[in-house]
Amino acid sequence: MKIKNTICLLLLLAGISSCYKDKGNYDYSELLEITIDSIQESYGSYALIDTLRIRPKISPENLEYDYWWGVYETNVQGYAPQLDTLYYTRDLEMPMTLSPGTYSLVFCAKEKSTGVAGLTRASLTVVTTLSEGWYVLRSQNGYTDLDLFTGNNKIENVIATNNEGRQLKGEATALSHLSAYKSWDEANSRYVNTNTLFALSNEDMVALRVNEGTIIRSFEDLFYNTPDVAAPQDIYGGSTNLYMMNNGKMYTIYNMSSNSGRFGEPKGGDYKLSPYRVHNGIRYPLLYDENSCSFCSADTWDNLMLPLKDEGPVDSIPLPPVNNMDADLLFMGPTSSNCAYALMKKKQEDLYLLFNLNADCYTPYNNPIQTWDTLDNSLGLLQADRWATNTANHIIYYAIGNTIYSCNVDGGYQERVQQTLPAGEEITYMRHLTYSVYNDPSVGFDYMAVASFDESNYKVYFFELQAGNLQNDPEILEGEGKVGALMYVNGTGGTSLR
Repeated sequence: MKIKNTICLLLLLAGISSCYKDKGNYDYSELLEITIDSIQESYGSYALIDTLRIRPKISPENLEYDYWWGVYETNVQGYAPQLDTLYYTRDLEMPMTLSPGTYSLVFCAKEKSTGVAGLTRASLTVVTTLSEGWYVLRSQNGYTDLDLFTGNNKIENVIATNNEGRQLKGEATALSHLSAYKSWDEANSRYVNTNTLFALSNEDMVALRVNEGTIIRSFEDLFYNTPDVAAPQDIYGGSTNLYMMNNGKMYTIYNMSSNSGRFGEPKGGDYKLSPYRVHNGIRYPLLYDENSCSFCSADTWDNLMLPLKDEGPVDSIPLPPVNNMDADLLFMGPTSSNCAYALMKKKQEDLYLLFNLNADCYTPYNNPIQTWDTLDNSLGLLQADRWATNTANHIIYYAIGNTIYSCNVDGGYQERVQQTLPAGEEITYMRHLTYSVYNDPSVGFDYMAVASFDESNYKVYFFELQAGNLQNDPEILEGEGKVGALMYVNGTGGTSLR
């Protein structure tokens, strides 16, 4: 059964519990304190498949109690969640009929004669078979779709299967995940936070409900005024801001207030953003304008792009300028401590530079350059087809043909072969991907993910890392097409693509 209450009931119960724990100047011969054990901090459950079973232990045991179980949604914004009463039993045996999402599960035991109550909460995540696993964005015959590897199963063509055959036109380019993107709730006539996966090709994009695989919005629905050119580069952000780059222009949404999930006009100015960016999810992104050859940033409050100062935080330290650099950005990727490497080539000469940048963009927007080196032109790093950084140290990985190399920046740019893939495989994707769960070291991974293509099929190699080196015997995923992006999703969490 379900009885609608307000969240105030939850606060009232907490207040009752705390009142009976007051040890002020009162004449109590004995103070009753109720404790509840055997309830975990968090639970996970598959919608319409699992039954959630919890057997709480209550002390003192020799008393009579009234029991109450309730639940309310936690991924909300702009309105108060409703507290639903579930059961009036001590033990919980609940077939999982809740919609996929994140909840707080509440249990109360109240001693009958005194009315003293004990209260505890646990987080509850309800998922579907589409809510957990490796999403592989791949293109084939001019169209892009998603494969999902979950457990020992593989679900092909997630977009087409759940959207009447709809696929993305063009080549696969980027994946992004946001747990609180806004979609319209018909039942309650309001915009609600929605666990969302964004899939991008170079000509199209969609926002998908993670739990169902259905399209929330296509490219033309993501804007109040649809851009003339559909050339999505990336979409990323967090709880504060959502950023989207299309055809070199920047669009933003402020996520800390109710919104429609649609982007307004692009930031003004004569600029063309590189597809490379670094963003830690809290501050503003570090970007590069290819027109002016300048590093820059963006927020939701300014109508123009944010320029960075040529001056550093300490005026006495001379730094190269970050404006009008007359250089092409070949690659930029995150390293440790919110920093980034930027590999650049001067336009008018055969000169390569590597900059170590502070990617924590925030006022007063000082020059982000920390160190810089002029590179030896004989380095294999400069001949690479693609690059990837290690987000825990100062190593850059690069691919030439079917071979993966490492370049140790701190070790004097020492280069070495890491792994060689089978002949005929072209490396199309490389990225350092990590995942962890708070207070549970047994869950998580630390991979250099590498995807290859043999003119028909893809392989995704998950190389474990040890002291920066790619270990042998990687786990391998296989399918049809060419991989452009990769992401692990687990409920409302997943790999963070800084």
